[in-house]
Amino acid sequence: MNYLIHDSIFDTARRTPDAAALDYGTQRRTYAELADLVRAGDVTVVESRSLSLSVEELLDELVGAIERTGATRVVIDSLSEIALYLAPEVRADLRLAVFRTLSELAKRGVSALIAVGMDEDYTGLRFGPDELSYLTDAVVAMRYVECEGRLRKLITVVKVRGCDHSTDLREFRITAAGLEIDEHPVPFDGVLTGRPRPRS
Repeated sequence: MNYLIHDSIFDTARRTPDAAALDYGTQRRTYAELADLVRAGDVTVVESRSLSLSVEELLDELVGAIERTGATRVVIDSLSEIALYLAPEVRADLRLAVFRTLSELAKRGVSALIAVGMDEDYTGLRFGPDELSYLTDAVVAMRYVECEGRLRKLITVVKVRGCDHSTDLREFRITAAGLEIDEHPVPFDGVLTGRPRPRS
């Protein structure tokens, strides 16, 4: 496993330096700022060239990056891709691999944001492979739906452990200024089943 800086970060910083790279409510980082953080060593990108990683190797690399940078947050983008790099015997029990990784991060006081790609399925609602969502404190679902002749992107909060939260489905857009989420829920029922109908 090698520590490599994605050329795309620097390419984007050169082309559109003021575009939003990270947007957490009131905290916003442009691509130019992200590139500066990467150059300063405050942000590390961990990439793998191996196609048969063990959990120990994965944890060694993550912990090494955390200790070098003093990171308090790890972003795994995406778990679906990391699974491709794991050894077959590790991939067979992905839940255990994820549990061990999250437990090690939690012991170090590091929070994790994990993206998971899912196949579109309008016959059932799944929010992660191998029932992984029970391991997490929060689940935010984002998906495409076809409605009124156009493709829309929807977002909703599925779960926040120990906390009341909205379950509204809202349309969102990713723009150069960051993530824009509609103030009001979509005025349709059945959008997740593939059969949207106006709410009466």
